[in-house]
Amino acid sequence: VVQRSNTMVYDPVYEQQRMLAQQKSSRYKPLQPAVLLEHAPGEAWLAALPESRRARAMAALAATLTKDKKIMQALDEIERLAKLNPELASLMANTFLTSWAQARNPNGGAKPRMSNIAMPMYYPSRPSGTPLTRAKQKRNLRELGQILDRLTSLPVDPPNPRAVVTAFEGAHSFAEVYQLDDIRAVFGEPGKMPVESLATLVNSMRQRLATSWRAPQVQQQAGTKRGEPQIKVEVLGGYDTLLALLGAGLEAKPDVWQLKLQQAAANFDLAEYQYGNKADLDEYVTHREAAFAGFSEAAALYTLQSAATTDLPSALVFQLWFNANLGASDLSYVTRQQIPETSNLQDIRDAILVLPDSEGHLKAFGESVTNTSRQLTPELKPRYLRASLAVLEDHPAGEHARNLVQHYDDLLDEVALVARIDGSDTIGHTEPFGLFIGLRHTSDIEREAGGFARYLVGGSSTGTPYFYPRYPGQRQAPRDNLEEHLGEKLGENFEVHSITFHDNKIQSRTIGQPGWRETPLAYVLLKAKDASVDRIPELQMDLDFYDSLGPVLLPVTTATQIVDARPETAPGRPVDKLELTQTLDARLAGENAELTLELHATGKGLTPSLDKLVALEIPGFEITKTDDQGLSIARVE
Repeated sequence: VVQRSNTMVYDPVYEQQRMLAQQKSSRYKPLQPAVLLEHAPGEAWLAALPESRRARAMAALAATLTKDKKIMQALDEIERLAKLNPELASLMANTFLTSWAQARNPNGGAKPRMSNIAMPMYYPSRPSGTPLTRAKQKRNLRELGQILDRLTSLPVDPPNPRAVVTAFEGAHSFAEVYQLDDIRAVFGEPGKMPVESLATLVNSMRQRLATSWRAPQVQQQAGTKRGEPQIKVEVLGGYDTLLALLGAGLEAKPDVWQLKLQQAAANFDLAEYQYGNKADLDEYVTHREAAFAGFSEAAALYTLQSAATTDLPSALVFQLWFNANLGASDLSYVTRQQIPETSNLQDIRDAILVLPDSEGHLKAFGESVTNTSRQLTPELKPRYLRASLAVLEDHPAGEHARNLVQHYDDLLDEVALVARIDGSDTIGHTEPFGLFIGLRHTSDIEREAGGFARYLVGGSSTGTPYFYPRYPGQRQAPRDNLEEHLGEKLGENFEVHSITFHDNKIQSRTIGQPGWRETPLAYVLLKAKDASVDRIPELQMDLDFYDSLGPVLLPVTTATQIVDARPETAPGRPVDKLELTQTLDARLAGENAELTLELHATGKGLTPSLDKLVALEIPGFEITKTDDQGLSIARVE
């Protein structure tokens, strides 16, 4: 039956297709592991099979038992299989550990959900979930230790280190930081751990410390009820454990560049975390300096290894070192704006150039930059690509980055943020003055970008608190971003009285320069805090464009302007159509009664102060009190 408007029409072809689709959806459902185990072959049946088929059947039985969460029975089958086919048993042991982690996971297979900046998440509390999860985690770790003891005693290769680390991770709730005692219980002493196991474990810990373990929304999702102070204690304890593991590993194996690299990255991430939590500056500097010294040492160790082996060039050590110059060892965790340090970037290039295969490593680094740039946030992309060219320079591997940076430069040649003082740059320090903010641009880029008045959208005061994000991670409307920046930047040396924005339907204006126009944005009323103020700082605004990879944010800035705030008073500001309204309350109650005279001045521009506007000496009267409400910007045109 097909419905068209209000009419029901029978369509035999459609009905037949619907029934077939319904049958197919339920015909080929996979059997549950428990059903398969009911029909599993017995001992006599297995004994009758040829040896190769018997081994495959036993491996399939072990896998099915694992899926049915019959862990110890599955382990028994693997031990029997090891006597028949050690190679297949070794493969099954690694698969078993991965399946065990999935079956025993305290979170039931759920993944930590990191909230989008523009889309906060709410998770209902689960009061009884935390102790149950923690208890299950402890049981998991005990069971994992027993499993590893049995697997390592088999006459087969020991389990793959990565599989063991995966099982250890799966034994934990995603909100719980690993404890050093638990690590020792499963892996033994850190100094005796295989390099691959230790490197894999510390890399996993470092990434989790930078993301899920410090995220309040993940703690909320897991029902731990930890607040910011408790989370901070957990994270700092996690970094102590991580650095202790790396210290023990490097003491036993000081020439392993992978461990030295992880130590450098951990020190850097810890320094940035402390910076964000306003930790002691000396402690921050200590970890930061240790990080960059560690990156250099890791590169030197890698150079020694590459000279003695024929391994393919790896960009990992140089990529993490490079990332740290942008604010985090892993770019997806960058949280603080930071200008790359040119000296460090030159050190990276110098370290690559001394390698036996410097050409191959520059190529590998360029390919890594190209691949990484496809996943960068819009605001980080220009900074990342410009910094990469300090390492690659004119190498062919940097062509992708050079093309994009050239595209950004071409765009910035056609648009600029301008700030213009309303009147004289002698501003004094007792009276407010005005500052015009606008975008100056070519007619072509205005047309291609769809106009710039869209940056005036936003703000609950305008009645439009909601907006459609134009790029991933946009947390608020563009007008709110600009208002926040102006308030913070100008507020350092000025009292910001008001920021008045133009309507978002404003049209651009000619400026007397062929092909160029200006879109006015805002008028800022401010006053110097004291006579020492000598400049209006550089102001910045982010404009969103598109490149070949997607959205990109390009910062446009104003030039620093010199001002003179030393005079007690400043020249009057431009004003037109000045009007003065006087309202007198002439009702007298007695000989010494007071009269109230209200003066209201309006004009296009900043009206002068009261003493400059009118002569206040009135014969026969004494002024007992003056109440000046100050300037108020009604609107900008």
